[in-house]
Amino acid sequence: MHPRRATRWLGVALFSLASIYAVLGVLQALSLFQGERALWNLNLWASLALVAGVLAWQVAPKAEPPSPLSTPGRVMPWLQGGLALYFAWQVLRHLAAVDACLDHGGSFDYLAGACNMQESLPYVPLHKTHGFPIVAAFVLGFLAVRGYLRLRNARQGAASEA
Repeated sequence: MHPRRATRWLGVALFSLASIYAVLGVLQALSLFQGERALWNLNLWASLALVAGVLAWQVAPKAEPPSPLSTPGRVMPWLQGGLALYFAWQVLRHLAAVDACLDHGGSFDYLAGACNMQESLPYVPLHKTHGFPIVAAFVLGFLAVRGYLRLRNARQGAASEA
């Protein structure tokens, strides 16, 4: 086996193990769901699982590089972009709900995601309540832009050859 290929497989193994460990952290956070700290742990571990899984997929050696002009090469950037927009929409919807609540004189309950007009509640930072959607939007957005640029370059190369 070529040394570079062996190194890539080692990277796949390490990123896969990190992803599995992070998924176990997500399960632990879900089982102990109580308050801000559990929500922060859930977002942190889910983000780590996503990033480690994507890195394992990207590092994995391919027997034959897939063509950007194949059906998966054309569909994946759109799918990744759509998912990135969905996660970005989740964050923006949360920010709009917080803004509307505060504009009406209420206090936003960040753990329940609801406006409370009776009592004043503490502020919880956005990265603790929506850390995973933020990371997912950036990671999937990056993959979508990268896939689109590969597709565009492949189309330009095919057009120049014809």
